[in-house]
Amino acid sequence: MPKLVITKEDVAKTLEAREKLLQKYVKYENTLGHLFTIEHPQNVNYQEALEKARRLNSSYSTHIIDIEAVANHIVGIKKVDDRIKDGDPTVVHEIAQVFHGDKKINHFSFATKYCSFHNPASFPIYDKYLYQVFSQLRSVLDCGPYREETIKQKDWNGEKDCGYLRYKKVYDRFIELYGDAFPSKDYRTIDHYIWTSRKIASMNQENKLAEKYPEPYYLVKSNAINSFMKETH
Repeated sequence: MPKLVITKEDVAKTLEAREKLLQKYVKYENTLGHLFTIEHPQNVNYQEALEKARRLNSSYSTHIIDIEAVANHIVGIKKVDDRIKDGDPTVVHEIAQVFHGDKKINHFSFATKYCSFHNPASFPIYDKYLYQVFSQLRSVLDCGPYREETIKQKDWNGEKDCGYLRYKKVYDRFIELYGDAFPSKDYRTIDHYIWTSRKIASMNQENKLAEKYPEPYYLVKSNAINSFMKETH
C-alpha cells in the first residue's frame, strides 16, 4: 500500500491556498463561528437554535428540509449545553436523531458540525471527505472495522461507547501519526487540510478557480493527501 507522507510545507501551502480557493467557505465558517460562540452560545431558546440550525444547514448543504423540527429537538435535549461544553460524544447522536412526524431521521453529519461550532476542541466534524481518507488509511490507523453505518449508528440507544466516540479515536490516531506536520494539532486545522484537499480534487480542472488561481489550485490537486488517494484507487 502506498505510504502517506505529509510535510509541514505541504500543509502550509494547502492551508494558504484554502484562503484563495475556498473564500466562500472560509467566510461561512467565520460567520458561523461568531454566531455559535458569541451571538447565541446556548441552546435554550428555540429562535436562537433555529437561526443556528438554518444557517448551518444552508452553508454546509446538509439537506435538512424540516429544520424547525431539528431546532425544537435540540432545545428539548436535557443538559444539552453542559454536554456540549464537556465534550460528551453521545450528545452528537442525540442531536442527530430527530423525529419528523412519525419518522426518525439520523442527521449525523449535521450534528457533528453543530457541536463542533460550539466546541471545536472536542468535536471533530464528520463528512464524506474525512471518511474517505480515514477509510483508505484504516490499516495504518489501526482502527479495526471502519464503516459508515457503524460510525453514524442510526440505531444508537444511549450507550456511551458510541459510533462518534469511535470516529474520534480514529481522528486522534491520525493526529498522533501526522500531527507534527500541522501548525497546531487540533481537529479544525486537520479538517481544513483534508477537506480543502478533497474538495479541490473533486472539482473539474476547467473550473473558474483553476483559471483564476492556477498555481494554488494545481498545487492542492497534487498535494500529499490527493496524491495518496489517487494512488490507492
